[in-house]
Amino acid sequence: MTAHALRIAWRFLSRRPTLVAVATLTLALGIGANTAMFSIVRAVLLNPLPFQEPEQLVAVWPEGNLPRGDYLLFQERATSYTAIAGYGDTYRASLTGDGEPLRVNTTQVTANFFDVLGVAPQLGAPFHADASEPGRDRVVIISDELFRTRFAGDPDLIGQAVTLDGEERTVIGVAPRQLRFPDSGIQAWVPAVLDPGDWGLLWTRGYLSTLGRLAPDVAAEVAGREFKSLVPELRAAFPWDMPTSWAADAEVVPLRDAIVGDVKPALRLLFAAVGLVLLIAASTSPTCCSPTTAAGPRTWRCAPPSAAAGDVWSARC
Repeated sequence: MTAHALRIAWRFLSRRPTLVAVATLTLALGIGANTAMFSIVRAVLLNPLPFQEPEQLVAVWPEGNLPRGDYLLFQERATSYTAIAGYGDTYRASLTGDGEPLRVNTTQVTANFFDVLGVAPQLGAPFHADASEPGRDRVVIISDELFRTRFAGDPDLIGQAVTLDGEERTVIGVAPRQLRFPDSGIQAWVPAVLDPGDWGLLWTRGYLSTLGRLAPDVAAEVAGREFKSLVPELRAAFPWDMPTSWAADAEVVPLRDAIVGDVKPALRLLFAAVGLVLLIAASTSPTCCSPTTAAGPRTWRCAPPSAAAGDVWSARC
């Protein structure tokens, strides 16, 4: 029965190469789309963040940011964390020196940024504890991509000076390849200066997004309630009156949720849609290649393996 059916199927398919090609292409597109989509979902939703104990990392008020004066005050008052770090918006800095000038995606981060993430440079060292002090911030850590494309992966680059936005900075480290935070295209990290005596810097420029590493046995919800309790004090610290709506909706969420944001439900929906396409393709392919569809009803007369001599059965397909 099996060999006979295979011979019939082979004769049928060999006479209809167009239908075979369409069915094969449909299945290939469905499988390829699912594979690509699963790779994206795995990278964004399933794989752990490339940080030490990422489940302990949280974003503080991910929809907003703090002036550096409030960042210092929050760092002093909060008790739900083992450490708190800050980082600024990504901007395009001009890298000059050897070779053509290059625009580099750069961000300012507090000196403890890499320590809070639990990430060590693959080459060199992280920022020193005093790197956020005025005059000690002339250093930079570069990405693996910039290290290899601009500097040809030369390990002797550590300790050398580069010019970034007209300021000379010493390269002290190369970040690990998997570190793409706070922006997927980040290429350089420089220290954010925290000068309690610089009123303008503390309150009018250089706002920081905040992340923290939770203390043992402290949940994000608990840290969120603590932050909300501190909001009136943070609001009152401004040199000018702030509306009562400032940070009223602030919350503390796992860092992964802050990174993925609104993309998570969209990815899940898209993955389900692509899976449905594959299901439709798989169920349609046998139908479009069947004798009933292609050449009208046909009767196959076959003898099942258990049939007695002379017994036959008919099937229309």
